[in-house]
Amino acid sequence: MSMPIIRVLFCVVLFLPAMGTVGRAQPCVGFQLAQSGQATVGSNFGSLSCDDYNQDGFADVLLTVPLTQPLQLIYGDGAGSFTVPVPFDPGYMPLNVDTGDFNGDGFLDLLIGTTGSNVVLATGSSSGVFTVALDLNVGSQRSYVSVGDLTADGNLDFVVTRQALTGPSHVRLYPGDGAGGFANPLDIVSGEVPDQVEIADFDGNGTLDLAVGSVSLSATAQPSLNIHYGALSGGVGPATLVTNAYSGGFSSADVNGDGVRDFAVIQFIPITVCGQALTIHLSTATGGYSAGTPITAVCGPYWPRFADFDADGNLDLAYTDGGDFVASANWLLIHLGDGAGNFAAPCNPATGSWSLGRFATPDLNNDQRPDFVAPNFGPNGLVAFLNTNPILSDFVRGDCNDDGAVNLADAVRGLNHLFPIGTPTPLSCESACDANDDDVLNLADPVAVLNALFSSPPTVLPGPSVCGADPTPALIDCATFVNCP
Repeated sequence: MSMPIIRVLFCVVLFLPAMGTVGRAQPCVGFQLAQSGQATVGSNFGSLSCDDYNQDGFADVLLTVPLTQPLQLIYGDGAGSFTVPVPFDPGYMPLNVDTGDFNGDGFLDLLIGTTGSNVVLATGSSSGVFTVALDLNVGSQRSYVSVGDLTADGNLDFVVTRQALTGPSHVRLYPGDGAGGFANPLDIVSGEVPDQVEIADFDGNGTLDLAVGSVSLSATAQPSLNIHYGALSGGVGPATLVTNAYSGGFSSADVNGDGVRDFAVIQFIPITVCGQALTIHLSTATGGYSAGTPITAVCGPYWPRFADFDADGNLDLAYTDGGDFVASANWLLIHLGDGAGNFAAPCNPATGSWSLGRFATPDLNNDQRPDFVAPNFGPNGLVAFLNTNPILSDFVRGDCNDDGAVNLADAVRGLNHLFPIGTPTPLSCESACDANDDDVLNLADPVAVLNALFSSPPTVLPGPSVCGADPTPALIDCATFVNCP
């Protein structure tokens, strides 16, 4: 039986009003976001989900509006703009939405968690029209859902947070039957009051696991972020603690390249102006997680997300920041990553006066770069920003003429660029010609190539020495390099 495919375009965020603004972040250098579209959707915003709901090849947006039942389905045009919102009423006030093909008909379905005790399955069609097919009472409040094949039988399952009105709260697993139905649920104990769940392969062993963030409402329990590791035969094991420093909201990705997912976690800080902070928990060689490294220069962050925003091959960190009450109108911050789990000081990618809520990072125009879509409060609407950062090519340092070898011709090519006779030929990969990696093209670069070829002992040029990305942040780039596929 073929395994179901979870759509990689999916993204979920929740909105909570920011308490202030940020005034410390400088504009991002090397890339910016260009506003591309806006859709009027009302005065309040809830969860924001992205996928290709009408299967036309373009990212769409599904937005919940608090205090109302209809979801707002907003189709994208592939250029960063949107159609007029189309309402879809699941019958309850939505909390979050996950997607998958639950009945095997090839169309994307919606699994809708609600603010009450119900989870709704709405089956999809080729036109993007959804129909409520199943209404499950899971016996809880705030039913947050996540989709994946946890039972390893080839059918999509889902987990839901069960915040009980009476008795213990826990996570409930509903095994799917592949035809749009679900078997009797299984309860998973994890923390005091679970409020966020995510199904993913956290340890990189090929089986799906379950992460559960839980808050604490009593003096005898602690908040927690736990992982329940999956078994090859299906199901998950007992809770393994990542951190007790959790106050609602986490994101996961492998930010240091060791094959294991790491975490960005929202942490509550009592008796402070900001109220909460953001910490990075890296996986360790012993199978655990680090105590957490604080992300600096933030105040009141919400719902972090990882993506490679500057196209350097390393995952970066973005979030909406509640601010430190310094006058500014833009609340979207990015920390560029170095591929080793470290993140630079924050920068602000969206120029202009915006009051942005929770955001998502789909590829709106199919250029293989993460863009941004977010609710805006002035005027109220859904705003899209396209990522204008160029996608950089791999290259070989010193191979200035891009012929597959570092030799005398490369020094000559560099000199011809610096001291042209007639009309100079543009360089397609400046990074390759920057032989000494000082982010400046000058006479020192062909000299560095000559020293590498003829000095005794020969000097070694900075990397990459074989096809690869620039290992250091650069002010110059490499648009194309033919000899690196």
